[in-house]
Amino acid sequence: MISMEELLGLISELIKIPSVSYSRELWDIGSFISDWFKENGISAKTIKINDSPMVIASVGRGKRRIMLNGHMDVVPEGSRKKWRYDPFSGKRHNGRIYGRGSSDMKAGLGVLMNATKELADMIDYKIDFVAVPDEEVEGKGSLYLSERYKPDAVFLAEPSNSELIGIGEKGILQLSLIAKGRSVHSSLASKGENAIMKMAETLSNLSKISEIKTEVPKGLKEAMETSLQIYGEDAGRITFNAAMISGGERANVVPAECKATVDMRIPPGTTSDKVLSWIGKNSRECEIIKEEKSDPTYTSQDNVYVRSLIESARRFVKDARPYVILGATDGRFFRERGIPAIKFGPGRLEEAHTANESVSEKEIIIADKIYKDFLTGLNKTPFA
Repeated sequence: MISMEELLGLISELIKIPSVSYSRELWDIGSFISDWFKENGISAKTIKINDSPMVIASVGRGKRRIMLNGHMDVVPEGSRKKWRYDPFSGKRHNGRIYGRGSSDMKAGLGVLMNATKELADMIDYKIDFVAVPDEEVEGKGSLYLSERYKPDAVFLAEPSNSELIGIGEKGILQLSLIAKGRSVHSSLASKGENAIMKMAETLSNLSKISEIKTEVPKGLKEAMETSLQIYGEDAGRITFNAAMISGGERANVVPAECKATVDMRIPPGTTSDKVLSWIGKNSRECEIIKEEKSDPTYTSQDNVYVRSLIESARRFVKDARPYVILGATDGRFFRERGIPAIKFGPGRLEEAHTANESVSEKEIIIADKIYKDFLTGLNKTPFA
């Protein structure tokens, strides 16, 4: 059993490796994780996914199979001038660890590594620890796993604050819209067709999608109430963001084409296909190109693994409760195949992808204790 100081040191070392998505440094962190397990007497294998490594370490034996899933990749650090410390220093100061990926999610990755090692000889079931390479981009590591592994449940140590347990997430619908017009000299504007004006009207119409009411599924009501308290009304509605727009040639030409990219996040209670159908009926002036589409997914708050994790969390954090995530995680790939997926880990989403990203050492220690309590308790927990 390693000390808390050793765990914090492990997380600092993980942060020091600049494992930006698709960079060669992913192989460095993959080797670091694989070597760490081997040094602690646990075999680990590396699989190549899209020219990046995925590390899998398995311990225990038995009929039940639990997957602990964390991603190694981080987003780019951005301008270093905005950072108080080097973004890949793993600097520890005043009870926090600083650096790109500290909160999202190398703190969680370290906690899962530690739990796998320490519980190897204490469980009567199997744990598959997996470090995936591209969660921040396409999620192909977890997609690969969801197609080949059938665990009884998956736990992702994404940042969730100490008291929040993510059991569902919104779906995504990202579209490119193209409006066509007819160019003429701007002094004869009424003789042409202004593609930008067509696009402006379309976007205005589409923004009304946020007014559509959705019904919260029964197994998600407690979690949705929490999300509404935290995030406000955006948690329970379809959000619409006109993210990018381009068109026109110059001031004295009526534009013949305008392009826009929109992003919608879809709460449980509807589907991306229903949203896409509504979009089609209300954007007849535009061609629609699908860029990304996934349905909202959730694990019921009555699931045995959800309830067991909440019970463990409440032994250390009084107000631990389930909630719905507004963004997307790799959990969706498993839920789409009927596998319960739950998000819980140290760090805060508000810190993710920011300059001076950091994570509380106190939260790391609490998450470590909760995971160990929960995972050892599974020896007595019935199958879902």
